[in-house]
Amino acid sequence: MALLMCVFILAGSAEEYSAASAEAAIQNTSAEAAQPEISDDPESADRENVASDDGVAVNVTLDDLNGKRAGVMTGTPQDEMVKENIENAELLYFDSFSDMALALGKNKIDLYVNSTISFRMMQSTYPDYKYVDEVLRSYDICTIFPKTTEGEQLCAQLNEYIEEIEDDGTLQQLQDYWLYPNEWENFDIPETGENGVLKFAITSTNKPFAMVLNGSYAGFDVAVIAGFAAEYGYGLEIEDVNMAGSLSGIAAGKYDLAAGQISWTAERAEKVLFSDSYCKQDIVAIINSRSFEGAAAAGDEDEGFWEAVKNSFKRTFIDESRWKTIFSGLGKTIVITVFGFLLANILGAIFCALSLSKKKVYRALAGIYSGLMQIS
Repeated sequence: MALLMCVFILAGSAEEYSAASAEAAIQNTSAEAAQPEISDDPESADRENVASDDGVAVNVTLDDLNGKRAGVMTGTPQDEMVKENIENAELLYFDSFSDMALALGKNKIDLYVNSTISFRMMQSTYPDYKYVDEVLRSYDICTIFPKTTEGEQLCAQLNEYIEEIEDDGTLQQLQDYWLYPNEWENFDIPETGENGVLKFAITSTNKPFAMVLNGSYAGFDVAVIAGFAAEYGYGLEIEDVNMAGSLSGIAAGKYDLAAGQISWTAERAEKVLFSDSYCKQDIVAIINSRSFEGAAAAGDEDEGFWEAVKNSFKRTFIDESRWKTIFSGLGKTIVITVFGFLLANILGAIFCALSLSKKKVYRALAGIYSGLMQIS
């Protein structure tokens, strides 16, 4: 019986913790989504060239990466890009870009695939990381919907909104604000609306498209969808899942829409409905310049490991306030454990009483229960 209850408790705890992780990251917000104040920057047009020049790997080409270990994201076409551009590469799959960045620092992989936009976000954290100045592929960033009547209607509305904010300059302002390292601010995300609540899937590790900022969801894609929801009278119920979960969830109709650095591909378009593009990204190979050039000694590797630990701690507990999610999930786990303990004792008392009953039916039920417990 104890074994059965432990299984019950652990299974329930895992489910509740996953649900709590998404719920705890969202703070109370007003019904009307408000974008942060965005100022025009006359130098914004030159930012990309400056960042690219600083981040390009010198004297390294894709041919130099042949046969190397390549990190790619599960559920994306990144493995296809590597096969097309890097001969005999060994593919290693990850669930987040942050995991790949850490693996590169620990020399578990020789390169990983990401966009130049995402690369800009981690330059300050990983100054030795550079990207090879040969584009693997260029992609349109979109929001995806189920291939249903409701999905088509939502997609048409979002396309109208994208055209509107593109015409009035809001989209360009959002790109300049979110797609470069910045002192970002949180904004209100509508939780309710006169036209209902939409289940919105994101992958919060895909910074700056979707992320956790000061305990709330934020990012370029989240800002676009929050503005859309506010204008069209929708609330948003956000669920944080990995990229593969977003795609499969939309295909199965589990979510109403999903976003967060989701790029269009012909294979995906067979299963889900894509909105019009509201951003473009170039996909490149990222390397650790020190390791690649053979300049890192054993002492440097130890230093890199502890530096990675420090950066991971800072990102989790300070920058993204994920400690709130951890403690929220821990509280749920404790509640379920206590409930499971009480339930086990109550059931035990009930069947003990049945086994002492004078009625044969009750004693038979107690015997069956006891037999099942012995088998388990």
